[in-house]
Amino acid sequence: MTHVTANQVSFFLMIYGVAIAIGNTLGGKLGNAKPINALFGIFIVQGLALFAFYFTVTNIYLSTLNIVLLGLVAFMSVPVLQSYILILAKSYSSKAVDVASSLNISAFSFGIVGGSFLGGVALDTYGLRSTMLLAAAMVALAVLMMLVENKFENKRQK
Repeated sequence: MTHVTANQVSFFLMIYGVAIAIGNTLGGKLGNAKPINALFGIFIVQGLALFAFYFTVTNIYLSTLNIVLLGLVAFMSVPVLQSYILILAKSYSSKAVDVASSLNISAFSFGIVGGSFLGGVALDTYGLRSTMLLAAAMVALAVLMMLVENKFENKRQK
C-alpha cells in the first residue's frame, strides 16, 4: 500500500520503536495527576490515529507521520493503567496489590490474543486496511469504558 521496500521496513520499525519508548515515558508523566483523564485523552488520540491511518496508508509521508503518532500512543497508556490499577487496589485492600498487578498484565495479554484473532479475521475477510478500522473501533470501545470508569471513580472519591 505504501510501497515501502523490504530494506526500508527495519527503518520504519526503528522509528516506531523509538516513538513507543518516548510515548511510554510521556504516559508515565501524564498519568500522575489524573489517570482517568490521561487515559481518556490517550485513547481518543489513538483511535483517531488508527482511523486516519486507513486514509493515509497509501502516502509514504502521511503514513510515516501516522506511524510516529501511533508509536507515541501505542504504549502510552500502559504505565497509566498499571499505576491506576495499583491505586485502586490499595484503596480497596492493600493485600490486593500483587493480584491486581498480575491481573492487569494478564488483561494486556488477553487483549493481544483477542486483538490478533479479530485482526486475523478482518484481514482474511476484508483485507489489510480493514484492520485499521477494527483497531479504531476497539479503541473507541476503550473510550466508552473510560467514561463508565470515570463515573465509578467519581463515586469512589466521594
